[in-house]
Amino acid sequence: MDQLFRAALRLPEPDRARFLDKQCGDDKELKDEVLSLLAEDERTMGGLDR
Repeated sequence: MDQLFRAALRLPEPDRARFLDKQCGDDKELKDEVLSLLAEDERTMGGLDR
């Protein structure tokens, strides 16, 4: 999950959901967890560019 999170984090925000759909397939729980991590990162880091 960490690698998936880091890969999604490098993408522009509008592309993340589509990327996760492709990578997670039918695993909605995994996708939701990564989206949650991304949202938390956005709140804590303020969307700073990496």
